[in-house]
Amino acid sequence: MKTGDPTTAFLVVLLVTLVSSNWLLPPSPNLESAPGRGVSSGQMVRAATDATGKIGSGLLFLTAVREKPGIWNIKGIKEVLDDSDRKGGADVSIWFDRILSDSEAIAFENRWGVRFHRVDGLLKKWSPILPAVVPWGAIVAIARLPEVKSVDTSVWPPPAPAMDHGVPETGAHLVWPLSDGQGRNITGKGVKVAIYDTGIDIFHPDFFQPDPAELPYNWIDANQNGVFDPGLDYVDLNRNGQADPNEKLRFIEIDGGTPGVFDTDIDWLYNDAYDNGQRDFGAQAGFSESSPSYGERLFVVNDIGNKRLDVGEQLIALSVSKIWKTYSYELVGTPPNQYYAFVTRTRGDATNPPIGTPRDQHYHGTFNAGIISAGKPG
Repeated sequence: MKTGDPTTAFLVVLLVTLVSSNWLLPPSPNLESAPGRGVSSGQMVRAATDATGKIGSGLLFLTAVREKPGIWNIKGIKEVLDDSDRKGGADVSIWFDRILSDSEAIAFENRWGVRFHRVDGLLKKWSPILPAVVPWGAIVAIARLPEVKSVDTSVWPPPAPAMDHGVPETGAHLVWPLSDGQGRNITGKGVKVAIYDTGIDIFHPDFFQPDPAELPYNWIDANQNGVFDPGLDYVDLNRNGQADPNEKLRFIEIDGGTPGVFDTDIDWLYNDAYDNGQRDFGAQAGFSESSPSYGERLFVVNDIGNKRLDVGEQLIALSVSKIWKTYSYELVGTPPNQYYAFVTRTRGDATNPPIGTPRDQHYHGTFNAGIISAGKPG
């Protein structure tokens, strides 16, 4: 990921499913007999709450998309749901509180219309988790049973490239050629965008932008060989024209460029102030919310167009975070009194600043936020 015109601030939300026994809702009448393709997504979400979270997120997802023809017809999802219609129910795994006997399993099948999987006529019941085909309308009632610990899909559709569908569905391509009143491309400047995903790595260079009041910096070709040598050349942070020990310049290399060579269009420069060959950032490295770049300084090049850092070209500091607010579900408190809770962090809030946001372990949200923040089509 690389920023172009980094002008958009972000509200990044870590989306989690939280259902606890304290939030139980009263059962809904006729919940198992919804019309159409089966139980509605609204009913299923309510039922998941009724069942104290015993219906898995995968099964909730498939239930919801059954009501959305546009989504249901996407390759992969369509095959899974068509197959469930042919079988007369959803492929699921039911986790019981014990290993069922043969007689218990048969009684369960007769009561709920369930078909447990068998091999050579024998039930697959070497653990409390049994694979089965379950009528869509029976899922809610089964999840409510005290002997059932959870129910979730056992078949996931193969992933489809999100951008293949996201662009036409959102109409993004219709916006790309538009311009504002001064003939400039529309970049989203001044717009806050909420992203519901796995979280965000707030220290990623994609999520910093220049401070308009900060002048560009010169770099110092310390060995005077006319080319940039990472770890040997410097950035003149204090503008004294000298290569000071804490001003060494290195770069973060991105896949797709020239190996071992700084490419101005995809790589980032950083001031290796600690001179340890890596970019240090965050509170654990001694930086705070007020620190530019939340760590060792980041730079891009005002390049003349040859994708190389040439003598005389200046560096533009990426000092200001684009992230306005984060919302995450995380472990709070100190041992032995720790618990999970939702935490909101807002830029400028001294109590809960964004710099304390847990890093995105899955990186999916980080990738998506990088695409949106780049200021470039697609």
